[in-house]
Amino acid sequence: MKITAKWLKEKRVCRKGMAWWRENGCEDPRDLLDTLIDSDREDWARWLVSKMLTHSQCVVWTIEGAEAVLPIYEDECPGDNRPRKAIQTAKDGLAGRATIDQVRAAADDATDAANAAYAAEAAYAVEAASAATYCAYAVYAAEAVYSANAAYAAEAADAAAGSKTHVKLLRRGLEIALGGAE
Repeated sequence: MKITAKWLKEKRVCRKGMAWWRENGCEDPRDLLDTLIDSDREDWARWLVSKMLTHSQCVVWTIEGAEAVLPIYEDECPGDNRPRKAIQTAKDGLAGRATIDQVRAAADDATDAANAAYAAEAAYAVEAASAATYCAYAVYAAEAVYSANAAYAAEAADAAAGSKTHVKLLRRGLEIALGGAE
C-alpha cells in the first residue's frame, strides 16, 4: 500500500497534515509512521494507523493497547478488576461470545473504574481504565474514533509511567493493517 494524496483526502486529513505530508513525501506507510514518530507527531501517527485499519482490526489493536497498560491500572488500583473484565468482554464480543449489552455493561464498568481512579487521584490509572473502556466501545461502534481514543489513553498512561510501549503499539497497529491480521 502507498499513502497518496488521494487516499489522505478520502480519509479527510486536515490541511496541516496534508501540507506536512507533501513536504515530507512519505508514501510507504512504515516510513511515514517512523517519520511522524521522529517528528513528535504521534497524534498524527495514531490518526494514520486508525484510518488504515478495518473495524475488526481496530478492535484487535485497541484490545492490545488496553492490555499493554492494564498493569498500570492494577498497580495503582489493586483489587479492582473492572478494566480487566472489560478487555476480556471486548475479546469475547469480537469473537461473538458476548452480546452487545454485555460489552456495553463492561465498558460502563470500566468507565466507573476510571472515575473511581480519578476520584482517588490515581491519574495514570484513569488513562489505563479509559483504554479498557474504549476497547469495549470499539467492539460495537463502527467508528475508528474509539480505537484512536484507546490508543491515546494507552499512550498517556504509558508515557506517564515513563516507558515507550505506546510507540510499539503504533507500530503494531500498522502491522495489523498491512498484514491483514484480525
